[in-house]
Amino acid sequence: MDGLILIELALVCTSALLALTLALAWRVADRPRHALTWSAAFACGAVQWGISGFGTILFGPWGGLGAMAGALVCVMVTLITVGARQRVGLPDRFGRFALACAVAILVVMLAAYLSPGDRLRLVLTNLYPALVLPFAVAATARRRRPLNSPETFLIVGLVLFATFALTLAVVALGFDRPDQEAARAIYRLLLGVGLPPVCLALGLSLCFVLGGDLARRLNALVTCDPLTGALNRRGLDQAAAPVLASARRHGRKLTMVIADLDQFKAINDTNGHAAGDEALRRFALAVHALIREDDLFARLGGDEFCLLLSEATPGSAALVTERIRSSLGENLTASFGVATRREGEPLDSLLARADAALYQAKQDGRDRVILAAE
Repeated sequence: MDGLILIELALVCTSALLALTLALAWRVADRPRHALTWSAAFACGAVQWGISGFGTILFGPWGGLGAMAGALVCVMVTLITVGARQRVGLPDRFGRFALACAVAILVVMLAAYLSPGDRLRLVLTNLYPALVLPFAVAATARRRRPLNSPETFLIVGLVLFATFALTLAVVALGFDRPDQEAARAIYRLLLGVGLPPVCLALGLSLCFVLGGDLARRLNALVTCDPLTGALNRRGLDQAAAPVLASARRHGRKLTMVIADLDQFKAINDTNGHAAGDEALRRFALAVHALIREDDLFARLGGDEFCLLLSEATPGSAALVTERIRSSLGENLTASFGVATRREGEPLDSLLARADAALYQAKQDGRDRVILAAE
């Protein structure tokens, strides 16, 4: 049996296993759409390799089989790209990508039946991933936060697959030359040596990304307050450690704000705990709308919150805090204590000084911002 056919049959098993793994990830990870989309992509891949391998064994090198396999490659690549957009919350543009895929399939089919030989079909089949997968790369890289290791691995896998497909398309262009046997030998060598690791790398990178997403979600359950979306005390301790280390290393300003809702017990006692929860959510929304992405926001417990503002002077921190206070609207006020870190000061001491300033704000009549002495 031809060695290339054996490789294709091995890819059937690999793609089917990856499709099953991604489907299981969809089931256990709160059913994210992109996991199911990627599972469908590798299911198409398994069918495609099956057609290429078993079809060649049963029917020989028939052009119709190649056209069907090429069509499934287009579907697989389209689903991978759509899944990448779904994962980051972008509009998946499924209709547009499906239309592009349908046009590509039609062109591949026409090339298989109207063009002599397999040159044009192979060029078009391999050109489609090279043109479409960059959209998946752009979607994955379009994150406000730095890329994590699984996302970087995914981008590498997508770029490798697109580059490999483009290389195959360029080599296939030489199939109509007098020395086409050399070009075909190179093409088969690339398929045999390069295709398995490239496909495996792409599939594993998708699995790693799903695993990384699940790990972040589990970490969020442990470190975030579900009612307000703010960090809890454990999350604050974890997130503040590198911020404090950076401030020490580079001599940057670091300011802490402690906030406490005014008359929160009265809100609960008079209007019920649902009203108290709504007050906490309103306060959290006001804070999230006015702080920067690098700032830390945590709920310390009850109605007490903490802000850790990077590279913020006492004046700029007081300005941000005053904006938060004035944006709370009717029937909700809060008191704030602001303290800027002294050189060499530990986090607990900074927290204590901000808490003392908060106490002073309460003593002075509530609904105000008090700065601790530097």
